[in-house]
Amino acid sequence: MKKKKVWDYLWDMLFILPAFVLFFAVIWYPLIKSILYSFTNYDGMSKSFDFVGLTNYMKIFSSKYIKAGIGNTLKFAVVNCLLCNIFQLLLALVLDKKLILKRYLRVAFYVPVLLCTVVVSVVFGHIMQYNGILNTFFREAGLGKFVIDWFGNETAAFIMVCVVNIWQWLGYGAIIYLGGLQTIPENLYEAAKIDGARPFQIFRKITFPLLMPSVTILTFLNLTGGLKLFDLPYTLTAGAPNDATETVSMVIYRMAFKERKMGYASAVSVIFLLVIAVVSIVQVVATRKKEVEM
Repeated sequence: MKKKKVWDYLWDMLFILPAFVLFFAVIWYPLIKSILYSFTNYDGMSKSFDFVGLTNYMKIFSSKYIKAGIGNTLKFAVVNCLLCNIFQLLLALVLDKKLILKRYLRVAFYVPVLLCTVVVSVVFGHIMQYNGILNTFFREAGLGKFVIDWFGNETAAFIMVCVVNIWQWLGYGAIIYLGGLQTIPENLYEAAKIDGARPFQIFRKITFPLLMPSVTILTFLNLTGGLKLFDLPYTLTAGAPNDATETVSMVIYRMAFKERKMGYASAVSVIFLLVIAVVSIVQVVATRKKEVEM
């Protein structure tokens, strides 16, 4: 095999350079600037700012808004991770069966993924508002006891955000699980049936263990998606009522662009980044240990 010369490596790097420059400009440069700003009192507008050391980091957990945002974010992450995984897997198992309209159903469940989150929020906002479509239906059907002020009740607002988020990403996870299901050899199922295994036993002993790579991927996506949730609660509820649906990402946005505390917001974002990184690494390591090879 002919060894590559120095010029060959330089030529390869020339093709990689545009992507590297773009990645640095979009990802690494803002990250480095955020870390630097987190040690200052930068307001996002003025050209001059002072170095304040660790002051911004020391003030983080004394803010009631950040505490509320952390609590809501953790709840969103747990609910999103658990329920999304469960419903996505159930949908994948259904769509993997021999159904007449299987192909059309797969497309139908994937369509919400293609919709802009802002559009989804506006549509569900009109449906769920107090005089919206859902409550009007309940009143007209004589089911007035089911009328709920979805935007005025803290629990109802939280549930509504979770439901809309799960609905939008249901098809995305189902497609990934479907890909995992289709890699499982049929002869394993046939052997299990011959041995008299029941459907639940087949799922527990064969299907789920061999789906662990898909579980690892989707647990990571659903968990990080719940932790960095911003656009859906921001456009749907704006954090209301009483900050019950306000997330850490929304707190960072408000501090940076409304209160003009860019340095403080940068410190919160750096800590938030580290938390997401640690949680993601622990989750990936934990789920990968349970993966089995065929």
